[in-house]
Amino acid sequence: MQVYISGLGAYIPPNIYTNADICEAIGLPVAKGKRYEALLGVRERPICVDYRDGGRQIVSGEDLAYSASLAALEDAGLAASDLDAVIACSAFFDYIAPPISSRLLKRLGIEQAYTLDLIGGCAEFLHGVHVASNMIRLGQARTVLVTSSETINAWWAQTRFPIEHFIFGDTGGAMIVTDKPSAYRIADCHLSTKSKIANEPAELICMPIIGGKAPPKPFYEAKPASPDIRHLSSIDDEYRLVHSVHQVALAAPTAMCEATRLMIKRNDLDCNAVYLVPHQASINVLNALGDTGIPAGQIGISLPTRGNMSTSSVPVTWAEHREEASRHKHLVMTSVGVGMSYGAMLLEQH
Repeated sequence: MQVYISGLGAYIPPNIYTNADICEAIGLPVAKGKRYEALLGVRERPICVDYRDGGRQIVSGEDLAYSASLAALEDAGLAASDLDAVIACSAFFDYIAPPISSRLLKRLGIEQAYTLDLIGGCAEFLHGVHVASNMIRLGQARTVLVTSSETINAWWAQTRFPIEHFIFGDTGGAMIVTDKPSAYRIADCHLSTKSKIANEPAELICMPIIGGKAPPKPFYEAKPASPDIRHLSSIDDEYRLVHSVHQVALAAPTAMCEATRLMIKRNDLDCNAVYLVPHQASINVLNALGDTGIPAGQIGISLPTRGNMSTSSVPVTWAEHREEASRHKHLVMTSVGVGMSYGAMLLEQH
């Protein structure tokens, strides 16, 4: 059975912060923000909190997913009642329970449907689309909504180092996966998880849950926070977000290049006929994707104005580069995230 993508949606909250805005909010010199911009490639990003009001969250993950879902349904020409299942993907969310997928049913006015939440890193959206396509092939559903939503910046109090404030953006994305012939057919997919990177445990990012838990070991190779780093709250260090920069720099470009080249080789593709939609990790990671053989002008980049959107990177970047992507017969989505989970999915214009 063939499976298709029939609708695509994205939602960008209106609260946009430049690097200078963030420096002012957390008490850093503007020069520091410029240094992070040069390092990461992000000059501004949407943020779900209002730093000017004490860091109060003003947009929820559910809001992001809901707005992106409405856009995807409209794009597909469908009503919410046409959905058989909802799969919600997120790395940073607002509720442990109930999950986003079941909350979306209520927001969308769906009385009953299969729901599933994939909670993890940046590659989870591709896993969500893959699960949806397998459900359709097995006859368990005909139309599935896959959403992504990230409220990473709402966790600002658990930031260990200032750099984390300058890389992430909060957005929502959605796709409709269906058995009905549509513009793009899912032609191939490869997803996997590696437990080690260069013989070290693969732990790109670690962030324990606060409250009554046994003190975790954030990273096997973690170093204590430098004494000159100003902490933004009284949360103990063992419950803070830890970003293994050296593992990301080593593994992220390698993994996405590997998965993309596999799609190209396995399907005997002409790189000039491929548009690549990658996870927006950092500018260095995106620049390394030239090693896939796909021309630089055929690689979607939203990072400078959206930041690293985690699970929302792929659907939002595709939505923002839809016109350019449509000029090419093939579209490859690729992502890498904590775990280390990574992979790529090939779509073919139908």
